[in-house]
Amino acid sequence: MPEKDPHNLSVFHTVLSLVLFGIGGVLRHAQKLIEGKPFNIGEFIFEVISSLFVGSVFYLILRGVCVAELTSVWGLKLKHHPCSK
Repeated sequence: MPEKDPHNLSVFHTVLSLVLFGIGGVLRHAQKLIEGKPFNIGEFIFEVISSLFVGSVFYLILRGVCVAELTSVWGLKLKHHPCSK
């Protein structure tokens, strides 16, 4: 069992945020498919990469201003949730 290290938890939160932002891109593309647009692999890849990029930038900004990492991860996801409008 690995030793408890605060750095391990930080890496976990970073990986968790990247996974969630990637899923956000997949869901955005799925929403476009539901609206009736045909599947396009280039557009799918662009949606995932752009979601990862924008989410990572906001995550790093929130880490830079000392917002708790888990709060920043879930706060960003809930802000863009369809039910929060």
